[in-house]
Amino acid sequence: MNLTATGVPDVKPEIRSGLYELFKGDQRFAGTETKEVVQFKQVKGIWQARIEYTLGEIKLQDKIQIPVVLTDVFGVHGNWTFNVPVKRLPVTEQVYGTTVKNPIYRTDITLDRLIQGKGSTSFDYTTRSPKKNAPVLS
Repeated sequence: MNLTATGVPDVKPEIRSGLYELFKGDQRFAGTETKEVVQFKQVKGIWQARIEYTLGEIKLQDKIQIPVVLTDVFGVHGNWTFNVPVKRLPVTEQVYGTTVKNPIYRTDITLDRLIQGKGSTSFDYTTRSPKKNAPVLS
């Protein structure tokens, strides 16, 4: 999501930001709500910021509206609520199931799958290690 602020006087660097909340009150995203700071930069006299967020395992429709609430912009407190239309970006998913064993740490790591998109890449993996005080078998 791109944010643009106009009519802003030149302000101190420490307040050239905004505080936003994603998914606030939307039950479809229960447990994934987040509150974060976004930094604004001035480009050709206009203050601009960009919010990017990856939802991970949550399967979304190709097009959806996500609630975004701005609670502070350039030090001004408020409650500006938007339903932002979002389009799913294409991704490539590769299933691996490859396990690497580390005998020194007695840990197995399995790369389950790789999910690669246009702007980001994520890995799903499983780690296995013996329980504390468990006997070591060789």
